[in-house]
Amino acid sequence: MDSLFYGLTRQEFCSLVYQYAEANKIPHPFKNNIAGDDWYKSFRKRHPDLCLRQPEPTSVARARGFNRPQVERFFDLLEDQIDKNQVDVTRIYNVDETGIQTTSNKPPKVLTKTGQKKRQVGVISSVERGKLTTVVCCCNAAGSFIPPFMIFGRKRMNFRLLDGSPPGTVATCTDNGWISGPTFLEWLRHFVAVTRPTKEKKVILVMDNHVSHKYLPVLEYASENNVIFISLAPHTTHRTQPLDRCIYGPLKTYFEQAVSVFQRGHVGRIISQFDVAKLFGEAYLKAASPQNAVRGFESTGIWPTNRHIFSDADYLPSAMTDRPLKSNSPIIPTLATYEDIPDSSTNPLTHTTVAQLNDVIASARVAEAANIHEESECDLPIEYTDFLEQLGYESLQIPSHHTPPPTPRLSVDSDRTVSPSIIDQIILNSERSLVENVINSETVATVEPNQVNITTLTPLDIRPVPKQAETTKTARKRKIQKAEILTSTPIKMQQREIECKKQKAIKKKAANVTVTKKKVASKGATAPSSGKVKKVSNRNKKLNGNKSADDVICVFCHGRYTEPPNEDWIKCDDCQCWVHESCTDYIGVGAYFCDLCH
Repeated sequence: MDSLFYGLTRQEFCSLVYQYAEANKIPHPFKNNIAGDDWYKSFRKRHPDLCLRQPEPTSVARARGFNRPQVERFFDLLEDQIDKNQVDVTRIYNVDETGIQTTSNKPPKVLTKTGQKKRQVGVISSVERGKLTTVVCCCNAAGSFIPPFMIFGRKRMNFRLLDGSPPGTVATCTDNGWISGPTFLEWLRHFVAVTRPTKEKKVILVMDNHVSHKYLPVLEYASENNVIFISLAPHTTHRTQPLDRCIYGPLKTYFEQAVSVFQRGHVGRIISQFDVAKLFGEAYLKAASPQNAVRGFESTGIWPTNRHIFSDADYLPSAMTDRPLKSNSPIIPTLATYEDIPDSSTNPLTHTTVAQLNDVIASARVAEAANIHEESECDLPIEYTDFLEQLGYESLQIPSHHTPPPTPRLSVDSDRTVSPSIIDQIILNSERSLVENVINSETVATVEPNQVNITTLTPLDIRPVPKQAETTKTARKRKIQKAEILTSTPIKMQQREIECKKQKAIKKKAANVTVTKKKVASKGATAPSSGKVKKVSNRNKKLNGNKSADDVICVFCHGRYTEPPNEDWIKCDDCQCWVHESCTDYIGVGAYFCDLCH
């Protein structure tokens, strides 16, 4: 359950223990439908490898996205490009962006007296909600770092913002501090200037599927400058991105420490954007070490390339989205459990028969597991068939090896194979039928009651593994992403089509605005701030207070209003003064305020 990200809490575990004891009729001293604290403490002592830990919330998208076919596809693309371009350790990079704020997000723990739950344990914070600053970091598998790139959330760039930043840092600004396509193009120019790739020595850049990385000018510039973009599989960056694994964790910790020290040394001072670069520089120089970079590439299997770095247990959460097998084909019986064996006095078995049955079932388990996993034809073991004939089952209906194996219904998001839990369920159903047939046979001899090992209900029977319900189709059309070579021609063609659609939409909107303005001018109307037409019915209509149409004058060029108007007019939403639209910088959308009121 822990491997599936559905770990049990202490209360759930103790409740399961009580249900287990009740289901198997085991004497117990438990009360209130739960195991006691003494039993739980003794259980922990008997199993010192178990501990209680605070789990990290993991979205369903991440649990479902990290599956073997998606990860294998990424490694196929990576290994192909490494072999094709003879890329060495110094020419494979990873780039990613992260956000830092001018306030403390997760302050370090502080000492306080016990029993202070009623009183808040707080720490001084600069502001309630800080301003976002995006930082783009990049490193290669040899431990070398590209100077960071900072994106400040402001209108104009001031180079005093870089005071105290790491050497070689480059910065720009956007309205909200987020990265965009044009901003990422600026970083790419910075990257090419530092690495200087050539046709003989191309550079591989591993990144996620953010929309800014697919900006068409970015892809074209990368192709022209011998940079190969390889995107990671979606929702897998928490395990496959080196910067996320070994750089950004320490970076955030050191940044919080730097913020805490700054607030203690500057009491009452608010952290501004001019302090961010210095605080970030202190944290970056500690976190961006060659050891962390090399460890990040090794732990993700990117360099040296190792697609087997992730075990089967790492892919278990993705099995939650598998669908049950749907097939009318009979299943070959293979295993046997003795849960459903009746009392030995009514269904006697000899000890020898039980031992032989166990041996036959063990060999059949291997054959069936190979048949299900490889989806290939598989015959029953010879000793299995012979043994059934000895027990009087010559007419037992056994599927022919020419019958194709049941085809599993795959997951909607990947080419995932059948999950282990489904395989176990298939085998469990078949083994029960086999044991019933053997028990009901009249050819078996007698066995003593103490020679039969009856298996009781397991915890999985009481609390089965959760499975995702089959969802219905929706009208939402969203293309499923996967690992790709972003600088390849098909991807650039797709982005070119998207860009053409955007340009057509912009031109169509501009044409509609032009037609509207022409209609307004021909009908003698004015263009208000809301974009709707305000008509002047006659020259005696009051336009502004007690002024008539003859008294309306443009506050910029002092031109007088005439009927019909020979130019478009617009009114300030604040002072209600009328001006020529050509005298302003109004773009035709939203409210308008003149320079005197702005």
